Amino acid sequence: MAFKAELFREKMKACGISQKQLAERTSCDVRSISRWANGRQVPKSASILKLAEALGCSPRDFDPDFADSMEGVIVSGRVTAASHNAYAAMKLVFGVSQTQILELAPILFATVAARALQIPGDDDAFFAAHEREAKNRDIRINRFGHQDESDGLDLDRKAASDHKCFGLEPEHGSMAISRNLFCEALRRMVGQAGHRISIDMWQQDWPGHVPDADGFNPHVALLDLVAEGDPEIIRRLVRGEVRLSTSIDKAEIANKSTLGQLAELIRKDLTEQAALHRAMLEDRRRASQARLDQWRQGYELDHPEWAQEYEELTAALCHPAGWYPAHYSDKKIEEAGANPFAEARFIDRARYPGPFALFDHEPVYPCTNGDVERFKELQAHRAASKSAFEGGSQ
Repeated sequence: MAFKAELFREKMKACGISQKQLAERTSCDVRSISRWANGRQVPKSASILKLAEALGCSPRDFDPDFADSMEGVIVSGRVTAASHNAYAAMKLVFGVSQTQILELAPILFATVAARALQIPGDDDAFFAAHEREAKNRDIRINRFGHQDESDGLDLDRKAASDHKCFGLEPEHGSMAISRNLFCEALRRMVGQAGHRISIDMWQQDWPGHVPDADGFNPHVALLDLVAEGDPEIIRRLVRGEVRLSTSIDKAEIANKSTLGQLAELIRKDLTEQAALHRAMLEDRRRASQARLDQWRQGYELDHPEWAQEYEELTAALCHPAGWYPAHYSDKKIEEAGANPFAEARFIDRARYPGPFALFDHEPVYPCTNGDVERFKELQAHRAASKSAFEGGSQ
């Protein structure tokens, strides 16, 4: 969900409207509006539309991923800005409307899902053929280099038999290397499409995860053209950090009819959007750093020994500041970097000799190492202190 309570409160304040007045204008319960404003609950799509109308703004002003209308069609729900960019690109290249794409969506999904469920069987057949060929030459080959790979394939087979097209996550404590079958099917299909589309920046293939369009390039040549090969703008387009449809609208208003003419205006607008996005992230980073510095002053006064112990354990156990796991997308890394108040630090496995398991792609350590256990206790204490600090500063 992308609904931002702080943006909703800011919009209410800018409009000079109280929660009670907004409730009267939208026929929503004032208690619901209070919960939405405080971030305790997320409004449904129909309510977001009512709120935006009453405040005289776009739903995206406080819900950046809200699907607004295109060509008179309203998507009942939220899709990412990256998905909107894909719609806009496909309209430019193929001349298709959002309505047509939505009509085909279940057909395309079912096709990819069916292909995904075939993958374990196809892989078994592929290896069996190579094994027979090797046997004819008196060569013995091993399919798996490690038991974790064999266990992962067993999970893939079970996922296929159970129609779990997104694959199955290993159980807690298991090191089985399973796959997201849907993503694997897409990867193979994209490979057959040549260089027309790309998922090079699509980092969403962990088992059990339902992917979105973040990182998907629907037409490589088009995005290269409108971004003039600028890798930052292309990355922001496929991540949904800049709006292609917004730039297209501005270009069309300027009465530029050909794609080449449109591209110049679109490129200029995308560059401006990218600059604004960088400035916004920097503003957020400065504000977050200021909050962190202010909180630290009080925390170090109240708990000097714990603060020192945390710094020592961080230096002993963790990766350097600014390090993020490989599965973090560029967008997630940018957002984390803009929020130093969160103090995102990750334990370095190489510094911890004990066994570990993977859960949701994060290392989960058993409580056998005193340093790790104490570090997590200190993290929890700091988090509670920050919550109290933020509650008191509002």
